[in-house]
Amino acid sequence: MKTQLKSMLHLIGVSFIILIGCKKEDSFVSPGPSSSILTANAVASNTSEINKPVPVTITMTITGGTFPTYTGPITTTGDLIPQGQGSMYVNSFGNVFHCTIALVTSEGTLMIREECNKTTFMGQWQIMEGTGAYVNLRGNGKVMMPRGFEVLEGVIYWIQ
Repeated sequence: MKTQLKSMLHLIGVSFIILIGCKKEDSFVSPGPSSSILTANAVASNTSEINKPVPVTITMTITGGTFPTYTGPITTTGDLIPQGQGSMYVNSFGNVFHCTIALVTSEGTLMIREECNKTTFMGQWQIMEGTGAYVNLRGNGKVMMPRGFEVLEGVIYWIQ
């Protein structure tokens, strides 16, 4: 349990240091134009989008790391969230994977929790917290784990 807590704190600390160390003009993910109505700027200027669930698929392609921490790029359908880098910490108990994904983009960081069955490689996910543009972002849905990917389908929405 201590090792798990240390690993989680380390993951959160590294994400925090990366975010603080990046000035806007030299961020490691270049912001691109987005036509999505859910970009942080659009939501800030359009309160009718608050609490409105929008379907999303979030895909993490596992390209690096070893058990228990994997890394790779993350994309979403419709550019709802800019492309970013993910780090996934896997904790295994019995027949269940308990995973925490830190998604770092040019607009902030999202922490996502997953619980998945080791036999079916399916489960559920939810947004635990966010920073930057994602402070008020929430979401949840189902997760599928085909080899080399984490595919999260569900909804995201901003709260007040």
